[in-house]
Amino acid sequence: MNRVTRLVIVGAIAMGLALILARIDFSASAVDSTPAVSVATSQFTPDDIELSSLVSVAPVDRAIRFFESRVEANPDSYIDLTHLATQHLRAAKDLGYSDSIDLAIDVARRALEVNPDYPVAAVAYANALATTHRFSEAVAAVANVPQSSKSWANAVAVIGDSHLALGDYEKAENFYRELASVSPGRASLSRQAHLEFLNGHSQRALNFAKLAAEDALASGVTPHQMAWHLAAIGEFYLAEGEAMTALDHFEKALELAPDHIFALAGTAHSQWMSGDLSSSVETYERALDQVPSDTGIMVELADVYRALGRADEADELVALAIDELSESLFEPQLVRRELAQLLADNDIELELAVRLAREEVAERKDVYAYDTLAWVSYRSGEYENARDAAEMAMSLKTRDAAIYHHAGLIYSALSETYAAISALEKVQEINSNFSISEAERARLLLKQLIN
Repeated sequence: MNRVTRLVIVGAIAMGLALILARIDFSASAVDSTPAVSVATSQFTPDDIELSSLVSVAPVDRAIRFFESRVEANPDSYIDLTHLATQHLRAAKDLGYSDSIDLAIDVARRALEVNPDYPVAAVAYANALATTHRFSEAVAAVANVPQSSKSWANAVAVIGDSHLALGDYEKAENFYRELASVSPGRASLSRQAHLEFLNGHSQRALNFAKLAAEDALASGVTPHQMAWHLAAIGEFYLAEGEAMTALDHFEKALELAPDHIFALAGTAHSQWMSGDLSSSVETYERALDQVPSDTGIMVELADVYRALGRADEADELVALAIDELSESLFEPQLVRRELAQLLADNDIELELAVRLAREEVAERKDVYAYDTLAWVSYRSGEYENARDAAEMAMSLKTRDAAIYHHAGLIYSALSETYAAISALEKVQEINSNFSISEAERARLLLKQLIN
């Protein structure tokens, strides 16, 4: 899974799933109610943050045990069940514990069985469903949350996130606009940053992400929440090839929350992009020790191994990732896209890769679904189908070098030289070092086409 895919798909899921709170007393609402930040140029830097200024919270494992004991004492306490579900979501989001998602779904469902009209439980359940890419179900789960409820803003956030993931960007934008009107602040600003990125406005995306971080710092957040904002900013810098600036943000995030999985992965990526492959390996291995089943980290580490001449270790990791994803096909919505990309990258089981990519586009029509279909179609020799998908992937002008790299290869295969040159020049303009395995190929093909 490439970095921008992780940024846009995995994390709003890293983008601020609205109910994930770290306060044990849950005294704050899930989506901020702080005053709107003026859309001006942000001056935020990682140096603005002092750990002492953040909200101290109990570790997630201790919070889970606390609410488990309360639920054991009173199994029908829908409020404690909802708090427990939220802490499981916190473990999944901050630490990458995938098993916690199923626990969150189960516990939130139990809360709703006790009190079907409790809107906070409905939002927790919807967030958990969205985390497993069951986006239509997530929207349905909060359909009856009343606008008069304090949970309305959270419901709007879940619905907007789900439409964004499904590729219905107009609906997502409408719900995010509603979120900004009822609950301005970091939750709204973070989502606006992602919309700007998808629409090709990388500097505006960065500005909104920094404004969100400023608001988070002013309103009082936990170290893990602040680390998420820093990691989000870092990912935007990575997309533009600004590895050292990205690394500053990721390292600050790890200073605040040493186990933050997105910050670990972002640090490792920034390290190889800046030429420090040995440190990158150490950081990826640390991340993989924390979350051994993270196939995205496996694949990224395999790329660095291969660049260091450690081909056997790379092959073992790729094989393990394929096995892990294949074994999860009973939940296809979670793994189709990543498995299709991985099969295509390694030129194996291409018929299966194409089928998975087509199924993904049938369900989710976002730019990354189309990019996946374009790539696997190209690798399968279906160049005209690949071109059609690539042009859908480029339709928003998202500044992701990998999308344009794929398009350049496809146009070149179709002997559409001018279009190929244009796409590959775009790769160089956005981020010439976008991939440890493909960047040199993009440069050489562009040189060949120009000459």
